[in-house]
Amino acid sequence: MFQQTHLITVSKTLMDDEFFPVHIESLALETMECGDDDQTWTELHKTTAKRCQDITDLTLYQGVDFDKAASYADLKASFSFKLTQLKIQNYLPLQYTAQELEDLACSLPSLEILELAPNPSNLGSLGTFSLDHLLLFAQHCPKLVRFGTWIGAARYCVAPPNSVPFLALQELDVGKSPLESCGVDDVAIFLAQILPWTCEMKWEGWKIDKKGGDNWKALRLLLSGLRTVMQVADRRARAELSAEAR
Repeated sequence: MFQQTHLITVSKTLMDDEFFPVHIESLALETMECGDDDQTWTELHKTTAKRCQDITDLTLYQGVDFDKAASYADLKASFSFKLTQLKIQNYLPLQYTAQELEDLACSLPSLEILELAPNPSNLGSLGTFSLDHLLLFAQHCPKLVRFGTWIGAARYCVAPPNSVPFLALQELDVGKSPLESCGVDDVAIFLAQILPWTCEMKWEGWKIDKKGGDNWKALRLLLSGLRTVMQVADRRARAELSAEAR
């Protein structure tokens, strides 16, 4: 059986071949076995970025318990693509820094679908994505329709008055994100400020954490109530402005 580094080398060689279909628009890369050669992975991603400039849909799967396939260093090579879809399925919650997340959002403004490992298999370590990081993608990725990510939602967060909300988002998938009962109100208020009124929420955590799932259900109900209040207030404000203009 080939070791992972051999498989990557073979893949890179195929991409370098003059008959390789370089005009493909969709590509999925999957890690099959453990390996320690980071440089080999990086070279594969660089070769892909160089040879396959037409890719708009990129998926990175991590099939085993290590964090190389979705490393930020490798992902950066994909920023040259005009991606509309980027899906990362990782064994662990992602460990990107705040600066790396901001660079990702700024580099891929045409994204319509984005998945940042919302359902990691191993929850032994916490990810770095928090509520306020949602603001980065609302600001820099205005075309996002579907967004999935693991969120450390327990931390208190307030959306600044000048925050840019999501404009086109139809679904926010929080996957297996944790949520304590004491954080339901604050998180709901925050989301009400940045999500479109028609945006649906999806979570998978109830399958492994019934209490957390109940908290997300409570949040959805509260969010629905807040949206109703905001819609009523908006209609009243519009009516008052219309009356003053007459």
